[in-house]
Amino acid sequence: MFLSKILDIFKKIFSSEFLFQSQLSLQNQKLILGIAGVLLILAILIKIFIFLKFRKDKVRTKLCGMIFAQLATISILGIFFLFCGWQQTGFLAMSFWLIFLVLIFLIWGIIILIYRIRKFPIELVDSEDQKRKAKYLPRPKTRR
Repeated sequence: MFLSKILDIFKKIFSSEFLFQSQLSLQNQKLILGIAGVLLILAILIKIFIFLKFRKDKVRTKLCGMIFAQLATISILGIFFLFCGWQQTGFLAMSFWLIFLVLIFLIWGIIILIYRIRKFPIELVDSEDQKRKAKYLPRPKTRR
């Protein structure tokens, strides 16, 4: 029952009539605009969180910066494609661009997740070792 409804939705989304129509319905535009707006607000909150919490920690700043870049880019492009649909520009207003954005979002998210699992712990340990060793290095004298 539930699975058949999901399959019907996917059949509708990936049909050629939906993919290449130049105008989305008003309900779909509002939904996509809402999602893009939430992603943009989330990206801004992450950027503020980075600034307040991880000013001196470059490794965590890099990870949060990757997430910020993903959310901001996808949401701004989504809003741009919705604007093109509102202006009825033809090729840029087609629905497949929004599906393309979802695929980019998922691929980019997987890349960030792989970075978080594989490289982030190693870089974090290296950064902490470097900070620990820097305590014992002489500091340059400052002129007054």
